[in-house]
Order: sequence, then C-alpha cells, then structure tokens
Amino acid sequence: MATQGSQTNAKDSTLYYAERAGGAFSVLATDLSQYLDNQTAGASWTYESSPASRFNVTDYWCVEVEFDCDNTDTGRFVNYGTTAGNSALALRYGNTTGTVDAIMSSGGVATVVGQLALPDVSGSDQRFVFAWASEPNPFTTGAADAMRSEMRAWNITAGTYAQSVFTHYARTAGTSDFVWWANSTAGTNAFTGTPHMCRFSAGRFITATETHEDFVATTSAPTITGQTRIEFPMVDRACALLEPGELAGPVLAMGAASVRDNGLRTLSPIVNENFQELTTYSGSGLTGAPTQWSRAAPDPLYTMLGAYLYYRPVPAFADRLKVRVNVQQWRTSGATADRVHLRVYSMNRPPQPVEDVVDDNEALRVQQASGSIATSHGSGSAAGGWVDLGIMPIARNSEGATWLVLAVRIEDLSGAVANNRLRINAITIEPVLTE
Repeated sequence: MATQGSQTNAKDSTLYYAERAGGAFSVLATDLSQYLDNQTAGASWTYESSPASRFNVTDYWCVEVEFDCDNTDTGRFVNYGTTAGNSALALRYGNTTGTVDAIMSSGGVATVVGQLALPDVSGSDQRFVFAWASEPNPFTTGAADAMRSEMRAWNITAGTYAQSVFTHYARTAGTSDFVWWANSTAGTNAFTGTPHMCRFSAGRFITATETHEDFVATTSAPTITGQTRIEFPMVDRACALLEPGELAGPVLAMGAASVRDNGLRTLSPIVNENFQELTTYSGSGLTGAPTQWSRAAPDPLYTMLGAYLYYRPVPAFADRLKVRVNVQQWRTSGATADRVHLRVYSMNRPPQPVEDVVDDNEALRVQQASGSIATSHGSGSAAGGWVDLGIMPIARNSEGATWLVLAVRIEDLSGAVANNRLRINAITIEPVLTE
C-alpha cells in the first residue's frame, strides 16, 4: 500500500482522501492526504469526532465520492455541520429514487439546494463517481445566490455523464462530527451501496475535468513527433479553379496554409556548436573542468558543465526542443567502456539564484532531455558518436528565453571509473513545433 500523503490524488487543497482499492471497508478510515489524520471506522461508515475544524469551510469546497449502487439504495455520502446552527453540509442519495440531494440549512431547517439524478441508474449495481463543487458566485445579486455550485455524476459502467448547475446561499461557519457514508457517528442513514473512494477539498474550485482525470479516466499523453511542416503547394495560374464561376475556397485555403507554414522557416537551431578546442574530462569527478564551470544539477547525480551553458530566445510558436550531443569516450587502461549519461536542461533561470537575471526571484522550472552511450571510441581526433537525447518541453522565462546547459553522469561499468576519459565534440538544440 502507498505511503500516506504521497498519493497522486491527494493535493494541496485536499482535506481528506481515502481509497478502498479492493480492501476492507475499514481502509476508508485511513487519511491519505497531507493531514494523515485517520478517522474512526464504523461498520460501513467512517467519522471524525467534533469539532473536525479543518472541514469548516464556507466558500470553496468539493465533495467527491466513488461507489457502486442501484436505484434502490439509499443513505448519506457525507454529513457535516448542524441544521440548528445553519452550518449543515450534506449529500443524500435515494430520498428520491436514483437522485442525489445537496443539503444545507437556513433558519434552522435542512434544505435541498440542488439535485442530480445519477445517469442511467438501474436495478443493477453500477460504478459511479459523484462530485459537488461550490464557489462564490461572481454574478451574485444578494445572499440567496451568493454561491454557485456544480453537481456532476459519471456512470463508469455505462459511460454516461450528467451535470446540474445551481446557485444558493453561503454556508454558515460551524463545526460538528464529520461523517462519511452515514448521517451520524452511530451510522444513522448509512449508505446501502458499496463505497470505494472519498475526497474533501477546500480553498479552490475543483473542475469537472480535474475530477474526471483523477477518478474516471486519465487522458492519454499526446504523441510527440517534433515534425516540421513543408511549404503548401500553390495553385497554378492556368488551373481552372481560378476561372470566374469556379469555387474560390480551395485557392484561398491553400494560399493561407502556405503563408502560415512559411513561418516555420524561422525554426533553425538555437545551439549549433562544433568545438575545435576540446576539453578532456576525467571520469573521476569529471576533473578537467574548471571549478567555476561545474555546478550542482537539479538531479544531484549529474554535474552541469558551465562551458556548455547557453541563454537563448525561442520562437514563440515552438513548443519543444530537439537535442543531440556528439560525445567521445575512451579508457586509459582496460577494455570495458563505462556508460556516459547525458542530460540537457531547459530552465527559466540559472539553478542558483543570480542577481539581475530575468526572473531571478521566480521559482526554478526545469525541463530535460536525456540519453546515454556505452561505446568506447578511442582517443583519436576524429572519434566520437552522436547521442539523440530526444525532444523536451521548454522552460521559458517571462521574456520568452531559456537557459540551456549540458549535464553529465558517468556510470561505472568497468570498476575503475577514474580511467574513463570524455570529450564533448558538438551540441545541436533545435526548436520544433509539435504536430
């Protein structure tokens, strides 16, 4: 089981997060958020005894639950606050068949402020994800519509979705027992379906997209090809498409495409270095590099070589950098080559703060491309080989430029890394546009 507080879905805004993952119901009493504040497990509900102050939110909140149910199940998903104190905050299922009620309180009376029927709920158990997210209403006209809420429901089994958007009054601050899957610490109105996950968040608005990515399905990463476009062919003047009465659409479209694609001609390399005076580095601590050249990389296993440090503007429409390095390695004794790991970093500023550098007070953002080679090239002046480090995102500063630097790590495969020798013959870094 994963360590508490390290879950991907436990974020800075998460006040409580638990997932069952096929285990016993009692696992839902284990808090996987950064609070690590476990609850008490009942037979089919969990709770934190009053005051449970961290849940005492009045503006931004989001309750998310995952469960199995059919249209005959009933019970509470969550219950907090008191009706008498106008601080009630609850989700109830099945009071109306197949429907979830968002409950708050006003004037000492529990009130349903919003409803949403589960999509395609039936007489058989299906898997659902449900969320209630609330935020201050930017278009409020008074206390009655001070808040804007969205209720969302995904039927995982059927692949369907439903949503309800509504306004309501703000929650009054107040504490009580906080209960998941029932109405009280004694298990009153316990949910009769099967709970799988619960998360309570505060401080920001959780969108439907975020809930979907976290609990329904993660969007596949795009395929990064780094291809560049070629010029679109123009229509010949003799073509009949240019004659009166012919469709003008293809002509104009082809011309517009050509003008747009011609802009890609500016995507020439921003680093294209072929070094004539080569520094030889020893594998033992990369000696040979002046002290001022060597700096700690974002990864402590790597050493940044300041001789290969660049500050370059990047065309605004490029979104990736394609990196290749020509490297030469050999040994002064022994036949087994070591493995040289190469990494080029793209950074919005130098890794160590430097005064009077653009964005010197900004948080360091780093992207990287990596590759390695274990070939022994010999010490000849024409030796070496290209290593394709692949395509990486760009970490720009506020002026659209990036800091680029080569970092190296030598993996000892020979048992005597001090006998390794290394040279950097060339570096090319080319901006590309993802297709």
